[in-house]
Amino acid sequence: MFDELNGIIVWELKEGKLIYSLTSDGGINWTTHRQVVMSKSNKKEIQNISFSADGQVTVVCAEKYILESNRKRALVLQSNDFGKLFHPLK
Repeated sequence: MFDELNGIIVWELKEGKLIYSLTSDGGINWTTHRQVVMSKSNKKEIQNISFSADGQVTVVCAEKYILESNRKRALVLQSNDFGKLFHPLK
């Protein structure tokens, strides 16, 4: 929860879409959102989520790897408006 009314639940990254729910009434009602953030063929999954009280949400997405040499570039998504819209960081 960002505060006593506004909150977010990030569910998953599926077929290139970030799926998450937002509330603005303290969790009584939730609205699910699906935002296309990458191509469907991309194999990344959510690795980390962080948020702050001022409405910033950061989601780090990457492929699983065992050896450091197999690690691929991560995708970092960020919202500065309490999760209403995410954009990739460069």
